[in-house]
Amino acid sequence: MSIEGNLSIGDEWQAIQFIAAGQLNPRKAVAELIENSIDAGAKHILVVREKLRGETLLRIQDDGRGVDHCEDAGKFIYSDDIATNLSRIPTHICDSIKRKLDAQAREKVIGEFGIGILGFWALGQSFHLRSRTSRSDTYSLIMERQKRSF
Repeated sequence: MSIEGNLSIGDEWQAIQFIAAGQLNPRKAVAELIENSIDAGAKHILVVREKLRGETLLRIQDDGRGVDHCEDAGKFIYSDDIATNLSRIPTHICDSIKRKLDAQAREKVIGEFGIGILGFWALGQSFHLRSRTSRSDTYSLIMERQKRSF
């Protein structure tokens, strides 16, 4: 007698914590954030480590397109709905939208797994991502280390 089935995650939050714990190299975390800027078409990327009101922070600023894509009916589409686009990032860990690009577009991007964003756990306690497109308002995604909510 044999049993067949598919692997699945029993406790998603525990799996996310395990993945984040594997992203401990601060240099790799910074590289992942810079790669996201490059994937967004940035030509200029500014990386600054500074103190603000006694807190050390790392700021990465770019001139890319912003988080300008989402998924509709399983297809990759461009969208100025930044709030929806940003909310997809923490709700689709291990499911990068970049994998849904056609072969030609995939050649131009670096990221593909959807876990690099968790590298912020190696850098600090919180992560603030501000994004806009040329036709949208600015929206923020805030994530905190060891917290499931965003």
